[in-house]
Amino acid sequence: NVDGFAVISGPGSFTGIRIGLTTVKGLADSMRKPAIPITSFEAWVEKHHDLQGILVPLIPARRGEVYACVYERRGSELKMLSDGIGGEVASVIAQISAAAVSFIGFGADQYREIIEGRGRGQWRILATDLFLGQPMARIAYQRATKKEFCSAQDLAAFYLRQSDAEIHWKER
Repeated sequence: NVDGFAVISGPGSFTGIRIGLTTVKGLADSMRKPAIPITSFEAWVEKHHDLQGILVPLIPARRGEVYACVYERRGSELKMLSDGIGGEVASVIAQISAAAVSFIGFGADQYREIIEGRGRGQWRILATDLFLGQPMARIAYQRATKKEFCSAQDLAAFYLRQSDAEIHWKER
């Protein structure tokens, strides 16, 4: 009784993203069901679906780096104001110029001191759990009702940088 599969396509842990995508690709292909890719950024913003203003999900990228994206919600309208960015926490934070920002996600909590040290105006960090199942389900339902699917073969990872394995492989 499954109509389709939703999966986080990234950014995040390279291994975790690959395992999730491979699992969903296998299930969707073998059951001939469609798939719905959802970015980590979208899931974090939907997790806080009641927040208004500038929202910045921060996702740890290891080695003192994060992935981030800037959104703005006014009423029921949500706009993505930046493409995903990645880099050292201080460098990513420096690219955010808004006076009032809600930082969300595990990276926001993990790098609280850096954010607070560079904070402008009304910056706040929202504590949260790590579970994205419920916001993923809401996004998947919305997209499914609009028939916004892709095939298992078309599922692709959303990476903002190369993995360490890829970088070191090319250095050989």
